[in-house]
Amino acid sequence: MIYSLVARLTERIPFIKDLIKRLKKDMIFRLDCGFLVSDSVPSETAYSRMITLISKSNVLEKIQETILHQAITEGFISDDTVAIAATHFEAKD
Repeated sequence: MIYSLVARLTERIPFIKDLIKRLKKDMIFRLDCGFLVSDSVPSETAYSRMITLISKSNVLEKIQETILHQAITEGFISDDTVAIAATHFEAKD
């Protein structure tokens, strides 16, 4: 389910119900999101519960911290100061 939430953001799918429709209709998208053909598509309620659990935990902060430390260790980030912005902007190809 987490893969499908990330895919929802990257594919610019506005609502969970639109994500569910896409998962039901697009078999390739469904497989890319980690669901098997025999798996049922989660309901809006299931997504809502998962989002609530994730937002109440600090797991995303820990993942971000781990990625940041790995990037510093591997030399991708070399400065002593790191700033992370959470502003939304359109990505350019």
